[in-house]
Formats: sequence, structure tokens, C-alpha cells
Amino acid sequence: MKTTQLGRKVKIKLIELGMTQRDLAKKFNTSPQNLNGVLTGTSSSLQLEEALTDWVRKPKSKKRTSSKSNKPGRKTNGRK
Repeated sequence: MKTTQLGRKVKIKLIELGMTQRDLAKKFNTSPQNLNGVLTGTSSSLQLEEALTDWVRKPKSKKRTSSKSNKPGRKTNGRK
């Protein structure tokens, strides 16, 4: 099966995030078949391609961790 350059990048990011193509299709409000067509180059949707390009370029979300001053039981007196 042929995969476009965008398709390869999307698949890598899906693996990194533990997502499936079905999950991504829901996120972009499209069918899994349409998403697959864009990723393999068998169908075209400029709007979806642009959205996927933006999504791939977006940095992976990092889990938020609390800073030391925000830990329970620690008093900050309004100072850092």
C-alpha cells in the first residue's frame, strides 16, 4: 500500500500518542475511509490535508506537573 509523506508523519504521531486512525478521523470529523484515502493519496481533501499538516507539526502535549510552590501543605506567603 502506498503512503504519502504526510501519511507517514501522521502514522508516526498516531503511534506516539497511542491513537488509531479511527480516533483521528473522529477528531477531524471525517470518516476513517476518507482519512485513509488522504493518507495513502487515493483521495484528496485540501482542507483535511492542511488540518493534518498542522496537527503533525503541533508539539506533543506534555503532562502538566505541579511546581514545588503549588504542592499541598507548602506555604508560599505569596512569594516565589
